[in-house]
Amino acid sequence: MGLYGERVGCLVLATATEHAATNSQSLLESLQRSEISNPPAFGAHIAAGILGHEVLRAAWFEDLKTMSARIQAMRRELYHHLARNAPGSWDHLLRQTGMFGFLGLPPSAVKTLKEKHHIYMASNSRISMAGLNPENVEYVARCIVEVLQGV
Repeated sequence: MGLYGERVGCLVLATATEHAATNSQSLLESLQRSEISNPPAFGAHIAAGILGHEVLRAAWFEDLKTMSARIQAMRRELYHHLARNAPGSWDHLLRQTGMFGFLGLPPSAVKTLKEKHHIYMASNSRISMAGLNPENVEYVARCIVEVLQGV
């Protein structure tokens, strides 16, 4: 429903000492926790408006199906590229569901993918399947294969 974009901002803080940076970080973490613990009511109003309206609710469910199918298709596409070209089994990709997936890559491969190919994921190789699309999935798979083969 587009609720992620409700809060936007960036704070950069430069301190003169490491001690001041540590203290500032602690304070900012506390403030951030209070922000996410008390979400704005506007998002709830949007959700109530959509879910309480028969036509909008039906459209929202169709959008969910569309996005879910797209993510599943990208997961399958990544699997097929990797199963054909990368060493090892990639069956675990097909057993996973949702917006994210664990590739099972070693941290060194994740680091190389980031530094050499600008492919970003968590250090445990958790990747956003929602970030894959028909234009980039083959590139991502090709880079994973290259890194795993040590090319």
